Formats: sequence, structure tokens, C-alpha cells
Amino acid sequence: MSGDRFAILILVIATAVGLTLMGPLTWLVLPSDGLLAIALLMGAAGWGAWPTAWLGFKDRSPAQQVCIATALGMGWLATAALLLGVIGLLNRPLAWILLAIGGALGLARTYLAQSPAARSPLGRATSIGSAPQDTEHDGPLRKEKTIARVFAAILLAPPLVIMLFGACLPPGMLWPEEANGYDVLEYHLEAPREYYDTGRIAFLPHNVYASFPQQMEMLYLLLMHLAGGARAAAIPAQLFHAACGILAVVALGCWIRSGWRRWLVVLIVGSTPWLAYLGCLAYVENGMLLFAAVAAGLILDCLREPEAANWRPMLTAGLCAGLAGGCKYTAFAFVAAALGIAWFVAMRASLRERGARLAIYALGAVVAVSPWLIRNAAFTGNPVYPFAYEWLGGKDWSAEQATRWDVAHRVPADRASPAGRPNR
Repeated sequence: MSGDRFAILILVIATAVGLTLMGPLTWLVLPSDGLLAIALLMGAAGWGAWPTAWLGFKDRSPAQQVCIATALGMGWLATAALLLGVIGLLNRPLAWILLAIGGALGLARTYLAQSPAARSPLGRATSIGSAPQDTEHDGPLRKEKTIARVFAAILLAPPLVIMLFGACLPPGMLWPEEANGYDVLEYHLEAPREYYDTGRIAFLPHNVYASFPQQMEMLYLLLMHLAGGARAAAIPAQLFHAACGILAVVALGCWIRSGWRRWLVVLIVGSTPWLAYLGCLAYVENGMLLFAAVAAGLILDCLREPEAANWRPMLTAGLCAGLAGGCKYTAFAFVAAALGIAWFVAMRASLRERGARLAIYALGAVVAVSPWLIRNAAFTGNPVYPFAYEWLGGKDWSAEQATRWDVAHRVPADRASPAGRPNR
């Protein structure tokens, strides 16, 4: 067994032991509700498996292919849920059919990938973009590296235990600093619940946050149909969000050179307190991180091998960056724009080539986020509702509300400077 696999096994065992010690009753919830979250992820990966192959990623490592396929598949399923919900056709049988089709597509793609023609040297292109591998020929050195990996795996277990344990608790029990998950109860799960109860997706004038991009919320809506109720889907939604956080860490790791570098990145990111803190609630941040991690990995590939930076990885990176924006408005700047600018500055190519590839990247980002812009334009007349009201207007909104919104979301003048902020 390789050092990486042994460390992963230790992580799984340590997490299982930690969950048992922290809350034995977790095992009454995690297997059943967790299966729904896993089914949704597998369905998404199946839907994204064929686009991943068509876009030229057949020769990437299995982990990279799974991350790309899952990200693209989650985008497709959310868009499908939005379209079906708007026309009032989304229901439980259709939700399960979507996942069954995704599973069948994934199995078909896996079968073809394992065929002799696909595995033979003549049937495969040169691998592009795979993370370089470290060699471990020296026995004592290999033993030391294995010990370091196991130590990192043990350090990763506590935050993973906290995240999974918290995700198995009903919404509203955690955390006081987050007003006991106020955003979850008032928006992230509440808006899908209203869609589920009314049988269609429509404009909610009483909840302005429901007009934000709802990439993750549409997947929570799918879970409500899969589970047969909004309350029954609450914990599966939390576990799904936690799983997205785990996949985000995996995505970051599988684009890093194997060995101590990979485990260092995984340890730093996986042990970040905020990941577990937010991961156990049905928020959107972990989904955003997954899309951002895949987009960043593809951008990194284009920097490592500029000659391979054709339209396919640039388009895919743009799609994933746009899907991150579909989780949260701020990702437009912190993910989509930031990655595009970073690549444009660091890329070794002529300005013309960089401009052309950046345009492809931007096209992918716009395509991925367009369903939410179109939805808002159709519902309110303003694609970025409630923002830009002074220029674009917006249904059931007013200049007074726009002013109140602006004031409420700005740091007060007396705390705008570091000196004016209280010490904590």
C-alpha cells in the first residue's frame, strides 16, 4: 500500500473513532442522510463525466477527472433544477430520474475508460496537466515520508469530525456567532423550501436574498425532492455542503506534486477552522471553494505548460469560475476576476495570445453565471437585482430600500479605519 493510501486509511479510521467518541448517535444519522448527499454527488459526477472527456481531460489523473466532472455536473444539475422549477415540472420522480441518468452516464464513461483501447499507449494521448510525481526509492526516506503523512492525517481528523458531527445536527443549533445559522433558516434552505411547497420557482419579493445566484440552493432543492420533504432534506443538505468542502481540499491536493508538498497543502487547507465551522451548515461557501479549486488547478496547468493552454482548459476554468460566482456574488471578484487577471499577468505568451485565451475564459464564466442573470432579468427586470437599482431598477424595490441596503452593508463611518474597530 502506498504512503498516500495508508494515510487516507488512517484518516478514515481516526474520523470514525472521533465521531463515535464525540457522539455515538451520529451513526444513526450519517449513513442514511449521507447516502442522499453521496447520491447527488455521484449523479453530478456522472453528468459531468462525458463533458470532462470531450473537453480533453481523459488523460488526467482519476482524482482530477472526478473533481472536474463533479464541478461541471453540479453546474448542470443546478441549471436543470432551475429550468424545471421555473416551469413547475420539478418533482420527486424526475429528481431521481436525473440522478439515475447521471449514474448511468458515469458508469458508461468509467467502463469505456477501462477498455483495452483506452488504456493502451496507442489509444491515449500524452498526459497534460497532471501534477508531477515525487519518487521515493530510498527506504528510510520513504518511511519518514509515510510517518509524516500519517501525522498529517491524524491532524486532519479533528476538524473533519467536527464538521461531520455538526452537519448531523438539525439546522439552527449551531453557531451563536452565526446567529445559530440564521442565513440557513432565512435563505439558503428557506427559499428552496418555499419553492418546494409551492411546486415551482418564482420571484420571492419578501426575501431579497432569494434573488442572489442560487447554484447551491438549487441542489438543496433537488435534495428536498429526493428526500420527499424540506425538513427531511435539511441534514442531507448540510452533509452535501460538508462533502463539497472535502472535495475542495481533494481538488487542491490533486493538482499539487505528490508527496510532502501535497500533504502540506491538504493539511493547511483541511485544518483551516473556517472550513469546518461553515462546512457543517447548509451554506454555499464550500461549493464555491470546490469550483474555485478546480478552476485554479486548470489555470495552474496552463501556467505549467503554456503550449497546452488551448481553448479547452481555458473554457473549463472559466465555467468553473463562473459556477463559483453562481454560489456567491463576491466570487465574481475573488474567484473569476482574480484568477483571470492572475493568469493574464503570469502567462508566458504574447499579449494577443493571452487576450484571446482570456476571452475564452471570460466566455465560460459568463455562460456559467448566465442562468441567474437571465432569471433575475425575467423576474425583476434587473439581472443583478437588487444591485444597480439606480440604473436598472427592479421589481418590488425602491430607492429608499436601495439606500437602506447600501447603508446596512457598509462598515459604519466610525469603524471604517482599523483604529476605530474594537479589539477582539
